[in-house]
Amino acid sequence: MRSQTTNIDNTEYILYSFLTYLKAKVTHKTVEETLKRHPSYPSLLSINDALTEWNIENISIKIPPEQLHDLVTPFIAHFNHTGQPLFILVQDISNGIVKWTSNKDHIHTTPIAEFIQQWSGIALLAELKDNSGEKNYSENYRKEKLYKLKSYFIIGFFTLCFLIGLNYIASWNTSWNWYGLLLVKLFGVHISGLLLWQIIDNNNPLINNICNISKKTNCKTVLDSSAAKLWGLISWSEIGFCYFSGGSLALLSNHGNHTTIFFLIVSNLMALPFTAYSIYYQNSIKKWCLLCLSVLALLWIEFFISLDFWSQFSINSISLWETSIFFITFCIPIVGWLLLKPYFLATQQTVLLEEDLRRFKNNADLFQTLLQREPLMPSTHELETITLGNLEAEHTITVVTNPYCPPCAKAHSEIEKLLENNTNLKCQIIFYATNTFDDQKGDIARHLLALSKKDQKRALHEWFNADEKEKSNILNQSYYYYEPEYVKSIVEKHINWCKEANITATPTIYINHHVKPNIYQLEDLAYILHNLPQ
Repeated sequence: MRSQTTNIDNTEYILYSFLTYLKAKVTHKTVEETLKRHPSYPSLLSINDALTEWNIENISIKIPPEQLHDLVTPFIAHFNHTGQPLFILVQDISNGIVKWTSNKDHIHTTPIAEFIQQWSGIALLAELKDNSGEKNYSENYRKEKLYKLKSYFIIGFFTLCFLIGLNYIASWNTSWNWYGLLLVKLFGVHISGLLLWQIIDNNNPLINNICNISKKTNCKTVLDSSAAKLWGLISWSEIGFCYFSGGSLALLSNHGNHTTIFFLIVSNLMALPFTAYSIYYQNSIKKWCLLCLSVLALLWIEFFISLDFWSQFSINSISLWETSIFFITFCIPIVGWLLLKPYFLATQQTVLLEEDLRRFKNNADLFQTLLQREPLMPSTHELETITLGNLEAEHTITVVTNPYCPPCAKAHSEIEKLLENNTNLKCQIIFYATNTFDDQKGDIARHLLALSKKDQKRALHEWFNADEKEKSNILNQSYYYYEPEYVKSIVEKHINWCKEANITATPTIYINHHVKPNIYQLEDLAYILHNLPQ
């Protein structure tokens, strides 16, 4: 039951809406990242595990439909709507009506008798605890707000540049319809640029807010359709951007000459039939793209502004030189886009590949299989080690460390995070050192091993987080110790263990007594260690 999946990926929206109802301190970005790194995303299991990671009590149940009244709202339900399975958020059940939503465009009110015919009987319930929520929520919330503001700032910046440019151009001695034509072209660049942005980053919150103002508007549906590309290769968004940006540059470079105006009018007349095709197609799929409709409106406004130019033309006014300049300036944005497009697409593909890789690496069964193939470490039963975390934990990280090794300091920081978020995990520290009088590593190892158990964790943390100037004094000043003779024998056992394990570099890390697979970093293990077989 917990592996229940949906064909429509509305999981992210439903979970974030559910958390909002619960008033849980989890940001939208964290919801997105946590779900997408789950190997079973999108599924009910991915929601369960995400809630568990944020310390939110949750349970998935399957009950007879007649017990729907017994459930406390809100809850997440698995639903078959118009023949397609999806997750929904049930907000309220009262007076024989179920109030629910599956996306932000519409809230449904369905009679209970009709609702239970489509409901699978599966529900996910959750309750907050005192410590529920993501780590560093305040910082992450601030970053998320800044990211949203950045989008508005970029648009505001270009709008300001646009207005400054208009003010400068207004000083030119040119006709009003030339200014009108330029204004239309610049607005077209702005809107078609947003359409390109939507293709590259279809999760951008600003564009999604513009495109999804009602249940009938959805730019993504239109732009992802087969009809949105010419010959299946070039998107109409790209053509529109090149059309408006090329026209703008041509107007600004050759303002007022008849040749430029003539070719702009011809290109506009060639574009007008597309408006009928676009409206017909959007009407046929019952989804409308507001940005696309804005482009269509601009094409017709451009046509009516251009009418005043028609009477001014004669074939003799067309200059070969001006024609060459027009095509050169018009093609500059086209060439620029062709050069930049592979970079943008590669960036988008990299993001998708990273998400796939995270899901691949977070598969606990796969990790366990790879781990079992790695060499076993020697037994540590005769070693006295520094042990951090829950001493009764079933999973163990063993770290061979060097007190003066910068990568070891980074590894220690990552391990602290893992231990903080996983009570079923412990870490044992083995020192790579010697007992010779001139070995600083050995001095620090003996000092740390001689401390009391309660001081060892804090001393390790302070040591690995101190800079080089502080390290020379930090232990002597803060942690007095008496080094009995047996401490040297403890370090000697560490030395012999490292020789037996053939340790050649630090940190060397073992998971449950096997060498950590190379493709995994410590930060990759947060989810896996929660889901490894006991």
